[in-house]
Order: sequence, then structure tokens, then C-alpha cells
Amino acid sequence: MLNPGGRFYFQFMNLLSEGGFRDFQQTVQQDYRGVPLHLYTPEEVGYLLGQAGLHVDQLCTEGDYICAIGRRPAGQR
Repeated sequence: MLNPGGRFYFQFMNLLSEGGFRDFQQTVQQDYRGVPLHLYTPEEVGYLLGQAGLHVDQLCTEGDYICAIGRRPAGQR
């Protein structure tokens, strides 16, 4: 659990990157039942973190990854 005022760094696989799309293609071209595939776009990451009550200070793409740096607002539980 992230305390109010706490900072976070999350990393997500970027569907829009070359590696992310390659993983997506490989997964759907095989029998992928039961195989977890978690790929996101930068816009989805920003939205999901905001909906979770987190403030994103920086959202960047680094290679095949989306990096999100931010905090939980101090007055929030």
C-alpha cells in the first residue's frame, strides 16, 4: 500500500513499441488461453493510475517500456 505523500515508480510493457507489439503478435498467433499478456499504451497507463487516485509526475517511454513516476496526494487515503 502506498502511503499518502508516498512516491512510486511503475514500469509497464508498451504495446506501441516494437518489442511490445512483437509479444502481442506472438501471443495471439498461438494458443494463448491462460497466458497473461499485459500490454498498455501510455494513454492507458496515465488513465489507470489517475483512476487509482495517483498523481503522475512523469510518464515516459523507454525502449519497450512505459515508465510512470508520481505520488499519492498527501491528503488522500
